[in-house]
Amino acid sequence: MTIRASTPRFATILILLLGGCIHVPTDQQSRIDSSELPQSWTYAPTKDTPAIEDLFDIAEAMPIKDMVIDALLENPNLQQAALRLKQAQASTHISRSNRLPQLNANTQFRRQSQQDQISQSQSLALSLQWELDVWGRLADAQTAGELNEEAFSEDFKAARNSLAGRLIQQILDIGITDEIIQIEHERLQTLTFNEQFIRDRYLAGIGNLSDLEAARSARARSFATVHQREEALARKKRGLGVLRGDIKLKTGKLPSSVFAIKLPLAPMPSAVVAQRPDLRAALLRIQASDLGTHVAHKSLLPSFTLNADVTQSGRSLSDALTADPAWSLLGGLTAPLFQAGKLKAQAQSAEYEAERSYWLYRETLILAFQEVDDALGQEKALSAQQESLAEALQHAQRNQHIFEDRYKEGLADILDLLNAQQNAYDRKIELLEVKRERKSNRINLGLAIGLGV
Repeated sequence: MTIRASTPRFATILILLLGGCIHVPTDQQSRIDSSELPQSWTYAPTKDTPAIEDLFDIAEAMPIKDMVIDALLENPNLQQAALRLKQAQASTHISRSNRLPQLNANTQFRRQSQQDQISQSQSLALSLQWELDVWGRLADAQTAGELNEEAFSEDFKAARNSLAGRLIQQILDIGITDEIIQIEHERLQTLTFNEQFIRDRYLAGIGNLSDLEAARSARARSFATVHQREEALARKKRGLGVLRGDIKLKTGKLPSSVFAIKLPLAPMPSAVVAQRPDLRAALLRIQASDLGTHVAHKSLLPSFTLNADVTQSGRSLSDALTADPAWSLLGGLTAPLFQAGKLKAQAQSAEYEAERSYWLYRETLILAFQEVDDALGQEKALSAQQESLAEALQHAQRNQHIFEDRYKEGLADILDLLNAQQNAYDRKIELLEVKRERKSNRINLGLAIGLGV
């Protein structure tokens, strides 16, 4: 009797000893120091820009809004991200249900023969199982699941914003490429006019064959460039069809003209951390990983379970329903004494995962700041390039007119004229390309500071 009386005390002492041996490492979240964030950007952002709330506010073209929203519903990659979020929600429900009692119903029908006598019986049973969350392990697992669900939600927002930005950039790229093709057609018309003019002069006996051949060569090269540009435009349109999720690669209705893109105001670095969904997701995963470490270490502790069974039996189902129930209640304790280091290895693996989530956050944070600084630096550089190219275009067009007049007067040769014309059209195209790059960079800046749709 003495041994039996001391058994509960022995179990209690064992539990306390096991609990005292559990060491939970410092949470990785405590390593995050907001004071180390930079106070300003390497390139000072423009101060007088208007407040912009989303990517649609950056793009001054209302017709593209409905087009982008429709594309977000059909893009296969984004729909996969949406399903990953739903899977995370289902996993959260599983971890939440683990904390609740599990109730199962069971019915059995038995028929047997013994000494030429046949007997039958039927039983109904309800079984309840419940793990008592003494150490908070199940609660930690549930909270970790909820945090992971929030992280997947932020991932989905980031993917949605990125796709919207690429769609706007692709639509913009198509519009400017179309304008460049128009300029190439103007160049071709000019070179065709040159060829006709030189041909007429040659037939009139006041020109030479070398000028005519040079003009024909320039026109043929221009014709080849037009074909190249048109195929590039077709590829961009097919790329837009892919982003829209259209199996026929249709672009949909595009804006009739190239639209303006505003320059968003870059907030302080600390505000960018709060705005960007990928950074919020990384922070949530640190918290979830810390809790995962707690869960792994608490798995080394004993678990407490409660089992209750209620059974009714009889010769038939009606007899079983009216029979007096038999019940049992069992409380159990399971302590992991020896598993060849499996649980400790799992706990160590969880610690490594938590630390990896911290370094992933650091990497994401550094790249985010780089993206903002790069976009601000590009805005400054592209602005200067645009001004210089606009000035260069003016001089090139004046020079073109000068050589056209001089050639008609016989004071310049055909190569000087062709070079002057080529230079003027090249500067016009370069200016459009810089404008395209500057507008696309503003979309990148909007994404970098956390603007979405």
